Amino acid sequence: KDAEDFKITDKDIEAGTSSKRTLETVYKRLSEDGVDVNLLKLKIADLIIKTLISVQPDLLHNYRTCQPNDRTFNMCYEVLGFDVLIDSDTKPWLLEVNQAPSFQTDSGLDYQVKKAVISDTFKILGATEDTRQKNLDRIMRDRELKKMHKQSTLFWNQMRGEEFAKEIEERRMHQLSNLGGFYKVFPVED
Repeated sequence: KDAEDFKITDKDIEAGTSSKRTLETVYKRLSEDGVDVNLLKLKIADLIIKTLISVQPDLLHNYRTCQPNDRTFNMCYEVLGFDVLIDSDTKPWLLEVNQAPSFQTDSGLDYQVKKAVISDTFKILGATEDTRQKNLDRIMRDRELKKMHKQSTLFWNQMRGEEFAKEIEERRMHQLSNLGGFYKVFPVED
């Protein structure tokens, strides 16, 4: 961004010639150059999925340690930044994964892209005060029910299993209807 020939004007952004570009602008240019963009997206999704699967056991352990009462995974999330290089054969290569990607905005384009990421993240999470209170109420209710049914472990597990399945399905449907600029890569529906 400090180079003499760095371009970031609105005109350059609109023309797709700026030094920083949206992902859609890059995909459009690649498509114009004859690249099968849908195949490239699948390859990138595959790379991301394999990366996350490789660390999933550690992530689950850390999550369970910090949030032992949250069996539906509603209390935590993380935005990861995947830096991907596309070679001349349009093969994607993972350069790095940023656990805490920068949300600093040096330009209008940065602001536009990063605001959408943050906004869409909160939409997909359903992060509202009502949701927060609902989760806290459920945790308190679970603690009370556990005390009442100490001798009835089977009853407890069956009741919570049905509730978990319902909560997970509700969350899945909420996420799918609030993707914004995101698209789901895993698990696949078919």
